[in-house]
Amino acid sequence: MKKIIAIACLIIVALSGNLMAKTGFEVNVLFPFGVSLGTYTGNTAKNVKSDAGFEFGIHVIPGYYLGISNIGLGIGLDIGYQKDVFAFGVKGVQGRYGASFDSFNLGLMPRIDVGFISISVGGGFKFPIAGLMYSKINSDSIGSASMYDTKTIYREFNKPFIPYVKVALDFILPLNLTAGIYISYDIPFMESKTYDFKLSSVDLGAQLGIRF
Repeated sequence: MKKIIAIACLIIVALSGNLMAKTGFEVNVLFPFGVSLGTYTGNTAKNVKSDAGFEFGIHVIPGYYLGISNIGLGIGLDIGYQKDVFAFGVKGVQGRYGASFDSFNLGLMPRIDVGFISISVGGGFKFPIAGLMYSKINSDSIGSASMYDTKTIYREFNKPFIPYVKVALDFILPLNLTAGIYISYDIPFMESKTYDFKLSSVDLGAQLGIRF
């Protein structure tokens, strides 16, 4: 019992330095990774089913925050790289189809810290700079993929950027580390010029970070 109490006291002491919200500029580096559930908007959407893909990124969020006791309020500029996947299938047909993009991310992330809990709600735009469209008919097939550079993306898509909204819940750990979860939605805005579809997705995942 004494050991449990001693460990609990050490944890409280370690966290106590993080509970007092600080005022001033801060840079938050985040590493999100998770599952993207692709959705499809268009005349053929009734024949399309959602599929899952893996996404990841690295985001740098510089911002200014105002601390009052153990409560912090502020806003940061969300700048980073994001690997987005829009995966789907066709009902009644084996196989996987979709697109993936390497995107430059730019947005705003207002944040509130209460004790060791941090909540962020924001959004912005992703600007694809490279990617590919892929298809695989079944598990035995090799499949096919078409690589896209920035010029091809602008040629193949109207409005070649992806609006998004995001909500994140993080826990502030010792040494200014953070760990949490997020959910985001890529709004169906980027539209193919050749085919009648817009790509969107719901993204669920975890994120690790460090604050400076």
